[in-house]
Amino acid sequence: GSGQISFRAGTLDHGNPPGKFDLIILMDVYEHIDRGDRGLVHAVLKGLRSLRGRIMLSVPTPRHLQWLQASHPNEIQPIDEHISIETISILAQETGTEVLFYQEVGIWHEGDYAHAVLGKQTDWRPVAQNPQSRKTGLLSLLFGKSRRANHARAERLRLVQSRLGKEAYPQ
Repeated sequence: GSGQISFRAGTLDHGNPPGKFDLIILMDVYEHIDRGDRGLVHAVLKGLRSLRGRIMLSVPTPRHLQWLQASHPNEIQPIDEHISIETISILAQETGTEVLFYQEVGIWHEGDYAHAVLGKQTDWRPVAQNPQSRKTGLLSLLFGKSRRANHARAERLRLVQSRLGKEAYPQ
């Protein structure tokens, strides 16, 4: 690789992990943070995010948690808070970011999860002078770049074939 990408997993507290990050992913995490602990977590996230950094969340929707409570209560965790768009807006405000992207998606059931990207829109240029800004999507919000889907698919296909052989995934 280029040496520009690193991955760190760990607990969130002041000074851990050290440094500033361009992408912080909270996948199926935020709903398990007790409401009383959120202020501390928000302060830590604010300190960890780089100037152009993004915070990405994937959380079950309140509707999904209500369904689990009624249909499968044994699948509810000891702390399984309802995370609404209003809750995400508070997270954005307290981390010095904005909600750049919010979408409910279907994983197991329609609208059971929500994906959100928080950050600051720093490249404020007119569309006519920046044709790339017309291309929106999750990748462009996360990384500040647009990638054509076919190009990304071709890259993934080449990677899979190089590791597993062309017969593993023929075109």
